[in-house]
Amino acid sequence: MMSSQGGFYNLDIKEYQELIQVPLGKVYADKIITNANLINVYTGKIQTGINVAIKNSRIAYVGTSSNMVGEATEVIDATGLYLAPGYIGPHEHTDFGANPIALTNEILPHGTTTILTDTTSITGALRAKGVQGMMDMTEHLPLKFFYCICAANPILPNIEGEECLTMEEFISFLNHPRAIAVSEIVAWVRALDLDETLLSKLAYARGINKRIEGHGAGCSPDTLNALVNVGITSCHESISAEDIHHRVSLGVHAMFRHGSILSDMEKLSKVITLDPEFDTRWLMMTPDWFSPRDILTKGYMKYLVEDAIKYGIPPVTAIQMATINAAQYMGVDQIIGGIGPSRFADILFLESPILPDPVKVMVNGEIVAENGKLLQELPLNLPKLSIENWRPGRVPTFAVTPEHFAVKATAADGENVKVPVVKIINRTITKLDYANLPVKSGQIMTEGEDILKISMVHISRNRLVSAFMKGYGASIGALASSTSHDHHAPFVIGNNDADMALAFNRLLEIGGGLVLVDGGVIRAECPMVIGGIMSDQDVGSLDRAQRVIEDYLIERGAHSGPLITMDFMAHTGVPFIRMTPSGLYDVRSKKILFS
Repeated sequence: MMSSQGGFYNLDIKEYQELIQVPLGKVYADKIITNANLINVYTGKIQTGINVAIKNSRIAYVGTSSNMVGEATEVIDATGLYLAPGYIGPHEHTDFGANPIALTNEILPHGTTTILTDTTSITGALRAKGVQGMMDMTEHLPLKFFYCICAANPILPNIEGEECLTMEEFISFLNHPRAIAVSEIVAWVRALDLDETLLSKLAYARGINKRIEGHGAGCSPDTLNALVNVGITSCHESISAEDIHHRVSLGVHAMFRHGSILSDMEKLSKVITLDPEFDTRWLMMTPDWFSPRDILTKGYMKYLVEDAIKYGIPPVTAIQMATINAAQYMGVDQIIGGIGPSRFADILFLESPILPDPVKVMVNGEIVAENGKLLQELPLNLPKLSIENWRPGRVPTFAVTPEHFAVKATAADGENVKVPVVKIINRTITKLDYANLPVKSGQIMTEGEDILKISMVHISRNRLVSAFMKGYGASIGALASSTSHDHHAPFVIGNNDADMALAFNRLLEIGGGLVLVDGGVIRAECPMVIGGIMSDQDVGSLDRAQRVIEDYLIERGAHSGPLITMDFMAHTGVPFIRMTPSGLYDVRSKKILFS
């Protein structure tokens, strides 16, 4: 039997021999599912009256025979039900927010049985120790975890800190049996600028035939061609049917993103609904990332299949996009992705092809969930990855006081100074704006115009660097975070230096996460004790903690998704103005605007 997920590709000789003999009637099946309607993702057809025989953890036979049934064979009658393969998430960020075990408890009952997860966040938080921690905590889970290994974090080493993984560490992780791709290349500008450190890692990955995840947000046709030459094999950043068509036409596997950050299924589905002859084999679906609330209410991949069907994609096609297409892209279609001999018996029992939430979920030949509930919940046995394990660049070398947030002015008291500010446009996009701010006691003050200060640990670690932002909506004393993508340098926003110091120091005391302070009082906090970016609690507890903070912010005028906005404040991989450990940065001009 398979001893761990690292042995996905290996059969011991006894299991190998038994699989061969079951269809011949020489060895009896352990289980047989009878009278099923089979959603055959290989042919795109539905077959009726099908039996599926299982030996150990794998499917041994699919057809109409029953000559492999013995007295000890368990018979599962599937009359009236439809069998589909377990759903696959082909581009996920499960190294951030909810921990993988808590995530498994929530999404496995709704049919997601395999995930290909990025490791950029855990790498930025904990370096190699974080990647190993992720692999360790998912080793024996019923939900199969495969990995993308980060080649570039931080995105801009010259202003955000040194690379988190050495070439040797990168190579070691990429050769792990469950590592099948390189994490999305958010730092694609470095690749186009011929950065030898990054290209050396990508060249190695190409040399051992690993996938390279793309991040082609806003790319022109010429740039996208160049990125294909860099080596990208997929992209999840399409926001129109035209984007999907363009990527597929260049040989890039395209994903329909439909999650908490962006939900574009309705627009993207038109590439199929308006052109029924479009070849869908290169199409997949991903939430990219789901918030704790969306995990609890939407059930992960089944939600994407539901909405794909709602927007006109044929049900079998939608299921193919969530199963075999992803498995073939990942290069694991001989073990998952379809209901066929030799594949793991990851099988969903559906009431109808148009109702993708399963009534039963089978993993490795065992029924693990019924009617949306796990038969046995997994204990949260998690690694200890506290602040002592954080990447050194994230932890200041000094005790933070209110004075560290002062922004000194050269103008005289009573005058106004024009300063660049980062203006929030939506959850992920910002732009450059300016504000005229008053000078008092030799400092630039945050007064009027929806202005907040934003302060981050400097790249030197021996001070804070501060700038200004507008458009967040909520006028608050302080909100501190250690979860901002991708390098996770702790930062705090607010309009009161004393509150900001209290929030920042409390953030470090609790091991990272989120801390809200207003009027000198800690109003709420959400500990994320695994590297300061991941909760050690169940998804419901994480959701409740975050909702208290989010509700407080929205009551005070914050716009939709204020915590997602916080997470992207330092993400230099998206336009246009970002806070960095070196100061306020213009992604387009590649210049520090204020520090």
